[in-house]
Amino acid sequence: IRDVAVTGVQTCALPISPTRITFTVRDAQSAIYHVEYAIGGGAFTTITPVDGVADSREERYEITLPAGTDPSRVVVRATDVMLNVATLTVK
Repeated sequence: IRDVAVTGVQTCALPISPTRITFTVRDAQSAIYHVEYAIGGGAFTTITPVDGVADSREERYEITLPAGTDPSRVVVRATDVMLNVATLTVK
């Protein structure tokens, strides 16, 4: 588990199975605007929170990885409405 804070945006990720990662993005002052992930240096893919809409200061996300993907190769990037960005590498 690793926490990253960049001007208020915080993320925490935990692999919960070999092919699924769940994480929460929090911001003390602003709503979450955009979250995306990349595998092994590839292109970033936008994801939506579990509840379907990024509209609050705390959102939960899940990523289902292709079989055989090492979770430590996943990078998550989260942006709040003030355009503060946090990046997390899953450990």
